[in-house]
Amino acid sequence: MAWYSSDSPDPEPNHVQANNYPDSIQVETPPPPKNIEQISERIEESARLFNFKSLTFWSGAALLVLALSVKAGEAFLIIFAFWVPIHIITRRWDKERRFIKISYDAGSLTEHYRSLIRSFGFLEENHKLSTLDRSESIFGFHEQKRHAGASSLIDMSRCNVGKTPPPWIRSNINFPSLHTKQGSFYFLPEGILLFNGLKIEPLNYSDVKPSYSFESVIDENPPEDATITGKTWKHPNKDGSPDRRFSVNYQIPICLYGKVIFKFGPDIKIEVVTSKKQSGKYFYESYPKF
Repeated sequence: MAWYSSDSPDPEPNHVQANNYPDSIQVETPPPPKNIEQISERIEESARLFNFKSLTFWSGAALLVLALSVKAGEAFLIIFAFWVPIHIITRRWDKERRFIKISYDAGSLTEHYRSLIRSFGFLEENHKLSTLDRSESIFGFHEQKRHAGASSLIDMSRCNVGKTPPPWIRSNINFPSLHTKQGSFYFLPEGILLFNGLKIEPLNYSDVKPSYSFESVIDENPPEDATITGKTWKHPNKDGSPDRRFSVNYQIPICLYGKVIFKFGPDIKIEVVTSKKQSGKYFYESYPKF
């Protein structure tokens, strides 16, 4: 069983785990959300709440400036001294009412979700994770020669995985997460939350279609866990030998990387390249079939 209570976080901290606020701060909690769509709606509601801590902060700053600029500033300093505890209490209350608390009974987590957590372990063990953002074929030997004999150009950007709660959520368990240029994906037991800038999109596991393959990459700086299948010259001839016309011509490793392809519905596709060749295969085999 899972139970929820709502109050939502401060937008800045992303990964607060424990509630260390005093018991005297009481927040009225609405009924718990029942599915990933309701969790998403509750987060959006929390983000729209009026920010009282900013109001008290700037009012205090104005008081301080006024106190320092007026000769008879003693009265203002007394008022400012009273403002400090008011601001601290307001800040804690404002945080407390914004957080959405989600707590789970560890024994009630489904085997599907436990398998999902285990599958992300195969991604976490890689020294380097990247997303394949663009692939463009190279035509003509002279163009290929300029790019170490590659048949296509690819743009990759670093990504990472972790076990963290989404913004505005506190929980007693850690959720697998995937962070890419296209947004951050948080895998909750109820479903997936995609955070892309200010946009929050709920996704169901039934809409996720993962697959795997391998990617051969010419990489000048391969990580330690990469599988190197060969080498090429920076400027090769057609037969693979180095072109002696270039004074700076060195060998570059050719690596065989793993790749996990996530399709989130019809519109979102993420290709995660893993430095360990077999990671994509192991991830796919352990990922639950919802």
